[in-house]
Amino acid sequence: MVKLRYLYIPNFSPENKKALLENSPKLDDLETLSNPYFTRVEDAELMLRKTPNLRKLICEVQCLKYPHQYHMLNFPIRLEILKLHLSKAFETVPFCISAPNLKYLKFSGFYLNSQYLSETADHLKHLEVLKLYRVEFGDHGEWKVSSGKFPKLKILKLEYVSLMKWIVADDAFPNLEQLVLLGCEDLMEVPSCFMNILSLKYIEVDICNKSVVKSAKDIQETQVEDNQNTNFKLVIIKVHY
Repeated sequence: MVKLRYLYIPNFSPENKKALLENSPKLDDLETLSNPYFTRVEDAELMLRKTPNLRKLICEVQCLKYPHQYHMLNFPIRLEILKLHLSKAFETVPFCISAPNLKYLKFSGFYLNSQYLSETADHLKHLEVLKLYRVEFGDHGEWKVSSGKFPKLKILKLEYVSLMKWIVADDAFPNLEQLVLLGCEDLMEVPSCFMNILSLKYIEVDICNKSVVKSAKDIQETQVEDNQNTNFKLVIIKVHY
């Protein structure tokens, strides 16, 4: 099946998966790989070597053991969509991601901190969509985003994350168009720097506290009245009390 383009592998045991990877030919034409489950970095690396032209990967991982704190996991150069889910709730991501042409990244179930996200962003300069779903933030629930980390990001979605304090540099998201905050009940406010992002068109707030809603309304006022951003839209769905 060397011409295979789409492969879905559900619920394979580690032994069967390892045998499949070791005995299979190199799948140069494979573009989409869904639902492989990995418990070791070595198996993930073997899979990536076998699929050099992969464009989309949806992957579930356990705590991939490796002697170094952040092993660099190099994804295929053509990879554009990556969804990573951790099977054990809220453990640290055991590897850094290098995917030079990645446009879409979703993390779910991971424990993240500012350092990890900063190091990862350095290798994802073409990223356009970032989704964090049920992510636990370290550093006492703080996320610092420094200048120039996400130069091409257009869509940022934070869903049910344990984020309290969000510190964002003025030019961290220079091309952001959409910001979605869902179930961020601990978040204190939306950073004021979003007032000055001229590309911003849409903010959605759902199940967040009143201070987040207030800061979002302040951003709306500045965007519409001061910046004359007539395309801007704020949607408040439900306030968390």
